[in-house]
Amino acid sequence: MELRRLLIILSVSFVVGWIVDQVPGAMVIGLLCYFGYHYRQIKRLINWIERPSEELPDLTGIWEGMAYRVYRIRRRSESRKKRISKLLKRYQMSTQSLPDATILLNQDDEIVWFNLSATRLLNLQHKDIGQPLARLIRDPGFVVFLKSAELDSAPLEIVSPIDDEEYLDIRVVPSAFDQRLVLVRDITHIHRLSEMRRDFVANVSHELRTPLTVVIGYLETIDDLDDLTAEELHQLVTKMNSPARRMKSLVEDLLQLSQLDTGVIPPAAQCPRIEVPGLLKSITREAAQISAGKHQIEVEIDPTVKLLGIEKEIYSVFSNLVNNAVRYAPEGGIIRVVWKGTPEGALFQVIDNGVGIAPEYIDRLTERFFRIDVGRSRDSGGTGLGLSIVKQVLRRHDSELLIESELGKGSTFSCLFLNERVART
Repeated sequence: MELRRLLIILSVSFVVGWIVDQVPGAMVIGLLCYFGYHYRQIKRLINWIERPSEELPDLTGIWEGMAYRVYRIRRRSESRKKRISKLLKRYQMSTQSLPDATILLNQDDEIVWFNLSATRLLNLQHKDIGQPLARLIRDPGFVVFLKSAELDSAPLEIVSPIDDEEYLDIRVVPSAFDQRLVLVRDITHIHRLSEMRRDFVANVSHELRTPLTVVIGYLETIDDLDDLTAEELHQLVTKMNSPARRMKSLVEDLLQLSQLDTGVIPPAAQCPRIEVPGLLKSITREAAQISAGKHQIEVEIDPTVKLLGIEKEIYSVFSNLVNNAVRYAPEGGIIRVVWKGTPEGALFQVIDNGVGIAPEYIDRLTERFFRIDVGRSRDSGGTGLGLSIVKQVLRRHDSELLIESELGKGSTFSCLFLNERVART
């Protein structure tokens, strides 16, 4: 088409030039007009490309076809940009919801982007974008780790830069365009569990070592003495009985705790009904025998309120709390055992007017092997695991142990069972 247009212009120019006897000049003027036309078309096309609009420019010929091709390329490019933008937004939304901090670094280890968890774990702010990460996390080990980290490098564990009681696990992985991702995970609970495990092993070893040493000592005495009378042998065996029973109780409590930690209790609707009034009558009779008349035990039991759960475990909870009150309440004290219905469910309470518990010890009472008075606890046959067992059983029955105490006035141990666990007759 352009060739035909050029031939027409040249032909017209030749005819006009032949008429006026200026063929070369007319041909030059015709070519200038032709190039001027194309210059005007190119100018319009460039203006439209620089300032794009939805409407195509007013072009003709080859330039119209070229503008249409540019328009199609632009539309496809915009469509791809929209898709990429949507994917990027989805990726950012996904990473924003991650519990672990995610930080993108450039080649110079400067922050390019981070998610919300990075603000929570590392206190990063929008103004920190473009700053070197090593300048914001001032840990000498982290600076070395960031410089030398590879794909197969072991993670680094550091103390949180915003809280000395929290611990962070940091990994560095390569990303596209020579960038790197820094992944930060809160491992405070893992660190605490590790400390608890070490303390637990140390406590078990210590608790078993003492009675075991006593038993071994008596056995060596028996072995060294050849002329023991039957009465002396009986006395030594009787003395060994107490530490042996203590070891047995400790092992049984440890096994029970292990079962509670790993076992799964069925939903309330699938649990059998526990005749709590009869259970408590049996427990209070045992408590009265242990007390031997040294305490006044008062009982308030609603016979119409029953419980859905595991009877063996609930028996362990109630007997632990009642027997603890008997063991630690002073002679002449009053102990009240309450079981009643409430609008929220069913309430069990053990109330005494004993010496009470200091406020700083209340939150630690359910820790394994924690004792306020170590000597008194051991003398009474306690293993230091009773309230830990109570806590685990109540957790499995959708309840918790509440402790109220005041020095010199006594203590109240309560647990509320929700209506889902209560059966009324």
